[in-house]
Amino acid sequence: METMSLARILRFSTVGIFVAGAVAFAADDSRDLPGSGDHPRISRFKGSVIVEYKASDFGQIELLVSRPGPKQKSQNIEGRLTRITYKIPKGHDSHEVYRSYETELAKGGFETLYKCAGEGEKECGSWDFPSYMQTQCGCQMGLTEPASERFLAARRHTPAGDTFVMLYGYSQMDQTRAIVSVVDVGPLNKGLVTVSAEALARDITTEGHAIVYGVYFDTDSATIKPESDSALKEMAKLLSQDASLKVFIVGHTDNVGLSGHNLDLSQKRAEAVVKTLVTKHHIDAKRLEGRGVGPLAPVAANRTEVGRAKNRRVELVEK
Repeated sequence: METMSLARILRFSTVGIFVAGAVAFAADDSRDLPGSGDHPRISRFKGSVIVEYKASDFGQIELLVSRPGPKQKSQNIEGRLTRITYKIPKGHDSHEVYRSYETELAKGGFETLYKCAGEGEKECGSWDFPSYMQTQCGCQMGLTEPASERFLAARRHTPAGDTFVMLYGYSQMDQTRAIVSVVDVGPLNKGLVTVSAEALARDITTEGHAIVYGVYFDTDSATIKPESDSALKEMAKLLSQDASLKVFIVGHTDNVGLSGHNLDLSQKRAEAVVKTLVTKHHIDAKRLEGRGVGPLAPVAANRTEVGRAKNRRVELVEK
């Protein structure tokens, strides 16, 4: 996480072609914008209508994860970006909308990273939400000072990658809107989980080592998850096809946490892979040696979630 200036918060930088585009207060806002749809993991507030929709294969958001101010913290999140503006039915304010999303996100396995309200004691500090949402993300909200507003940042972790959600809900006069920004990140988005014995052999022949994505562990755990079976089978296939091949199984982590702890964790994970290859796939233990290097050999910057996902990996290094 990094400290940022207020001017950079909620800045969207997108690459690719947006699908659909219209101002939030279109002439006909009684039905969903043509070509739009809910994000598959985030359901809408009952009765709401999509009045603005943008999606791109790659984009980024600066996700606030602490109270705005001189010491605020945020995360630069990159991945597939979806942003939806919903018109909320009359009679429902931003607080009700926020509570609904908070409950549904929790049921869906999301953890709250930060939340605040922009009324009363101004939990969100002096942050000018309307200005930033209008000028930085292109949302045509047509308001200056909302009567109430809510902000929520959340994250859901899966073996295929993480999903980040940023919710901004506001009410003004008889209008309530919810702007939901979703970024899907992780190895799956970059095609990194594709593993084949042939590709591993080619990399070892040309580079002397092969990166393996698709071996999964829970956070701070050395227990291999069942989703790793496919990658492990391809590793075993490679070793079975070339009986003379001897390798180091090298575990890598990102830089989150203490480096000493990460070194120990990566060693245990490497040893867990060796054990699985020996006991489940019948590879001769004398051909394998587990080593952990923690965060010492990154292949990408650890400043973004995408970079950290790339750095959490296993490698086969020819002896």
